[in-house]
Amino acid sequence: MRSMTAFARATVSAEWGSATWEIRSVNSRYLETHYRMPDIARESEMPCRAAARKLVTRGKLDCNLQLQFNEAQQGVVVDDAALASWLAAAKKVADAAGQAQPIDPMNVLTRPGVVVEQKIDRDSLQTVIVEAYTNTLNALNDARDIEGEAIKAMIAQRCDDIESQVADVRANMPAIIEAHYQKMRDKLSTLAVEADEGRVEQEMVMIATKADVDEEVDRIDAHLAEIRRRIGTREPVGRRLDFLMQELNREANTLGSKAVSLSSTNASVELKVLIEQMREQIQNVE
Repeated sequence: MRSMTAFARATVSAEWGSATWEIRSVNSRYLETHYRMPDIARESEMPCRAAARKLVTRGKLDCNLQLQFNEAQQGVVVDDAALASWLAAAKKVADAAGQAQPIDPMNVLTRPGVVVEQKIDRDSLQTVIVEAYTNTLNALNDARDIEGEAIKAMIAQRCDDIESQVADVRANMPAIIEAHYQKMRDKLSTLAVEADEGRVEQEMVMIATKADVDEEVDRIDAHLAEIRRRIGTREPVGRRLDFLMQELNREANTLGSKAVSLSSTNASVELKVLIEQMREQIQNVE
């Protein structure tokens, strides 16, 4: 199980320099990738998006690329042959005109072919950028795995707590109904009328039926088993867990509506607190 929040950084070096990616990931319903990169690297964006789709299922990724070029790639290179040719031509014209004038070096540099543009192999550039991006994604997933394990432990603990609450509800329900029955008997004994035993039994059946939570606690147990199974897999489980939180909350509300004692009401409230604690963490699960 993976979290959707993490940060990673990776660098790959080449003859022309190096490419460094920084990726920050936060939770999102879908996979969103946002890139900040120099214009020279724009053609690498689509391969990077394809790599992200292979390695990440959900999350908002803010990706920042920094390119560092060697001095040889950044400096000005003069073609000696072209420079000599332009200087010879300028001298020839000056001699023919009989008007020798000093040559402006900056003017010579603007002549075609004198300054050679340093070109970087585009294929090499893209290969290094995509390699660095893939390495960063792998590092990001490692960080997401670590946080995911922490979330997994928390969810497992909350499942144990919910299971304990449900077990108490199931174990205490007969005593709760019996106490409610005795309370009714005590009230009837204070009245100056003779109670109809048949009617009293009918009322107790109605109370017992209303307070019956066997179906609810059985469904909660089933949901807890499914949650434990899901968090034990390597598959993306965030959406499924979020749905199970909704189902657990529905059962907790039903338990509250059927409560016939303070202990049952308190158990329902505690269940909803535990479910909400899980739900908040599950929002960050891939």
